[in-house]
Amino acid sequence: MASEHQSIAGHVQVINPHELARDLHADQQYFIIDCRPVLSYNSCHISGAINVYFTGMIKRRFLAGKISLTDLLKEEEKAKFQSSVGP
Repeated sequence: MASEHQSIAGHVQVINPHELARDLHADQQYFIIDCRPVLSYNSCHISGAINVYFTGMIKRRFLAGKISLTDLLKEEEKAKFQSSVGP
């Protein structure tokens, strides 16, 4: 596990569960995206997290920069995400 946050596509960072727990206890603010299948998300998820399930093809397109995270969000989630990452 990397100790530093891993940047993916601009403002998006992948962090491990231990870093997230530490930062949430320190009152850090996050826009949490749960990339698990919807059934897993519905059974248990972090309060306030949104679900964006990445299929293999979507993940490859995202990592290649062909689509952005906002392309995958619902309209109400786009505004929340854009306000959380700033200009």
